[in-house]
Amino acid sequence: MRKPFPFGKTQVHMLNIIGSEDYPAVQRQAKELESLLDDMPPGSAQIRIEGASHYFDNQNKKLVKAVIDGLATI
Repeated sequence: MRKPFPFGKTQVHMLNIIGSEDYPAVQRQAKELESLLDDMPPGSAQIRIEGASHYFDNQNKKLVKAVIDGLATI
């Protein structure tokens, strides 16, 4: 990423789903986001899917479950 994403300025609920085998830059950004979640709108969450790559290949059921679980917190 050329510039850091302005997570601190987010005014809406954010659901961030990452794979444990995601790109290194995505992993770094996820760590940054994790420390900001408490200050984000209620329902904001980060869900990590073990064994998933950036594109969640062969992880469809886990990805759909993560989206449903994340939306249930709103």
